[in-house]
Amino acid sequence: MTESATQAEARRSDDDPVTHQEALSRDDSGRWTTAMKEEYDALINNNTWTLTELPKGRSAIKCKWVYKTKHDASGKVDRYKARLVIKGYSQRKGVDYDETYSPVVRHSSLRYLFAMAAKYNLQVDQMDAITAFLQGDIEEEIYMEQPPCFVKPGGRQLVCRLNKALYGLKQSSRVWNTKLDAALKKLGLHQSEFDPCLYYWIEDGKVLFVAVYVDDVLIFSNDAALKNNLKAKLSSTFRMKDLGSAVSCLGIRITRAKGSVSLDQEAYIDSMLRRFNMQDAKTVSTPMNTAEKLSKEMSPNTPEETERMKNIPYQEAVGCLMYLAQCTRPDILFTVNLLSRFNCCYGPKHWEAVKHLFRYLKGTKTIRLKYSAAGDSKLVGYSDADWASDLDDRRSKSGYVFLLQGGAVSWCCKRQSTVSLSTCEAEYMSLSAAVQEASWWRGLVSQFGETDAIELRCDNQSTICIARNGGYTPRTKHIDIRHHYIRDALDRKIIQLNYVNTEEQVADGLTKPLQRVKLERNRKAMGLLN
Repeated sequence: MTESATQAEARRSDDDPVTHQEALSRDDSGRWTTAMKEEYDALINNNTWTLTELPKGRSAIKCKWVYKTKHDASGKVDRYKARLVIKGYSQRKGVDYDETYSPVVRHSSLRYLFAMAAKYNLQVDQMDAITAFLQGDIEEEIYMEQPPCFVKPGGRQLVCRLNKALYGLKQSSRVWNTKLDAALKKLGLHQSEFDPCLYYWIEDGKVLFVAVYVDDVLIFSNDAALKNNLKAKLSSTFRMKDLGSAVSCLGIRITRAKGSVSLDQEAYIDSMLRRFNMQDAKTVSTPMNTAEKLSKEMSPNTPEETERMKNIPYQEAVGCLMYLAQCTRPDILFTVNLLSRFNCCYGPKHWEAVKHLFRYLKGTKTIRLKYSAAGDSKLVGYSDADWASDLDDRRSKSGYVFLLQGGAVSWCCKRQSTVSLSTCEAEYMSLSAAVQEASWWRGLVSQFGETDAIELRCDNQSTICIARNGGYTPRTKHIDIRHHYIRDALDRKIIQLNYVNTEEQVADGLTKPLQRVKLERNRKAMGLLN
């Protein structure tokens, strides 16, 4: 899959079987056996492989079963899923595969489409490509051992010569995406130049958007006939399951109301709390203790201290939290970003900070990211920086957020790559990153007829003055390059730059921890509501 290992692990159920033997020894083994049989039959019907003798000089790649309990939007068990996965890590480049890259739709693009759904009351439907990777044809000659539990009698010396791609193959995602991409273009949709997994068709007031995330296909349209026609054609080309109106995607619950669309991950948060045994913890009102200054000085200093921390699932927890922060919760991104700095050197105080964040999430798990038809339809970005805030190397923090229809559609928190010599320099570095994102946004929305400059708001007057009028002699090359980049964006009217009062700086919480009152105001400004 194109998901990172961290995201895949984050979305895994609490107690799914890890091994084939475990699945067969559990009380619910019958359900897993049925799931394996369904998957095996689908593979056979798809002509995924041909049984043959292994040619001399070739080796057969092993395979395994992977198990996952599927849940609905409320977190209830929907079905048991078993997937046969080939151990692609043993493939040899140039023999078993060549190119492997496969894109997925950007989360920012998805949130933009949901904002448009709120603004224009677009219908949002979802389709799932059944055994998606198995629908891609492979050109390479690849052999696999027969699946556990399904070895043909008398055929133990036979192996599977793959005809179709299979989950786990390094090129599986790529061949599936290539095939789906060709089909969507053949149906008349245009591929976005700024997101290869976003497709659109606009004509005579009718709009159709398609977003692809591996095997999940989301369709946005203001015309039911147009939408249904596309679904019928996709179903005639691929094995697709029509899920109707979208209610859940990528672990995100989608809630429609009159004039609004809301996104939340309450079930995901509950799952995390159970997984890390924090479901009974007391709640707190902020993502981190604002009086606590985390640094590497808090890391273990002796082998004994390091050994004590070995069994702490710190990296797993941070990975789960990062997925949440990237999808629907910009209010925790600063904290998660900071915690990730200690993935290789975490100590007791770092772990306490992780648990503090879990307590905050327990008390705010119902928060949703809301887009409203009544919200501001103008895309506006905010850029901020916190100068020399890193205690270990005195690098500054950059943060930006873009708002549309009353909710955040894009956000970022990042430690700057070089040490800034002043607040103005740190703000300028942050502004440069925000301008890059604004340039991407301008390109994306211009495809749909929006040609106005993207407004960026900054709370540092000196930074704005330098960007508009010059008058600053850069002493380092990296500032000089950013200076010319921002000036170029202004001259080409890609952006317009305005001042915002510090109290109204929406990106403030992406560069530093906030006290409760300011945090609540900041959350509301980003469209995070209870």
